[in-house]
Amino acid sequence: MRAERVQLGAYIDSLVSDSEYVFFISYSGVSVAQFSDLRNQLHANEAQCHVLKNTLLNRSIKSQEIDGVEKLAGDTAVVFGSADPCPVAKTIKTFNEDVENVDFKGALIGGKFLSPGDARAMAELPSIDVLRSQLLGTIQAPMTNLVGVLNNSVAQMVWVLKAYEEKLNEQNG
Repeated sequence: MRAERVQLGAYIDSLVSDSEYVFFISYSGVSVAQFSDLRNQLHANEAQCHVLKNTLLNRSIKSQEIDGVEKLAGDTAVVFGSADPCPVAKTIKTFNEDVENVDFKGALIGGKFLSPGDARAMAELPSIDVLRSQLLGTIQAPMTNLVGVLNNSVAQMVWVLKAYEEKLNEQNG
């Protein structure tokens, strides 16, 4: 094996293992201008896109013993990064609506392989910030309700005491 292939293989190994996510996408029949536009959109989401040889990708995936990965074939581009994967998946899906030849072949997220359908479904998920705010709202709801109930109980007690005081004043008055 030539030294360049060894270095490229090591680079792909590090890319697959060190990235938070890796999307495998098809791009057959996409013009250079369209592909450049996709790269720019992905770059805006802190992701990178490279075209890599399937043999090297398959070898890297196999060497890392990732289960469920089908052998990649055809034109494959790799989109990877370390930020939130949902906006990147949305970008790919939206781009697919405009350019039919770009679609998911699968994804690696947290060392787990996702099928093309699962990768598409990820594009429907809200961003991590929205999920965090929803979780926070769910956690805060019982506390907010408890404060409301306690506040209501105290107010009722004050109303009862006030009514009792008025009744005493009427009897004495």
